[in-house]
Amino acid sequence: MNEETMITVAELQTGDNEAFDRIYMLYFNALYRFAYRLILSPDAEDLVQEVFVNLYEKRLTLPGDTPLKPYLYAATRNRCMNYLRHLDIRDKNKEKLVESIVFSADHDTGEEITERVNACISKLSAQQQLILRLHAEGMSYRQIAEKLNISTGTVNTHVSRAYLHFKKFFAFVFSFF
Repeated sequence: MNEETMITVAELQTGDNEAFDRIYMLYFNALYRFAYRLILSPDAEDLVQEVFVNLYEKRLTLPGDTPLKPYLYAATRNRCMNYLRHLDIRDKNKEKLVESIVFSADHDTGEEITERVNACISKLSAQQQLILRLHAEGMSYRQIAEKLNISTGTVNTHVSRAYLHFKKFFAFVFSFF
């Protein structure tokens, strides 16, 4: 009988800390490698630690016959997916912040911000400036593409590059995220 099959959730439920230590030693490295492949970040270590903390906290409510290995891998995968979703939401919020700074520059936002936005815009290519202006006027990417006789993918690329430029130019804003 190998070591994997010897440790059960039932042992954890008795309060056997040695069983928990054995599970940790047996699975941590493999789960870390698995998590790292999913998120490609050193944060994988923290996520796997959270999986083990969660296992310990839920040990009394898990069925005693729960297979540990599949449970730990599924829990790790779920943590990684939640982590990636969180990063995606953060990135989208940053994009929206840049967009609001860009598009509100013409309104009463204060001279200093308007000057900074205009200085940032002036460093963009003429094509990017035109595309941002048209987008700020309410035109969709498709409408801009038709007007300028370019593809919507090209419009998207110009907007994405402009936002990256704003992200660098307004690094002080993004340091709060």
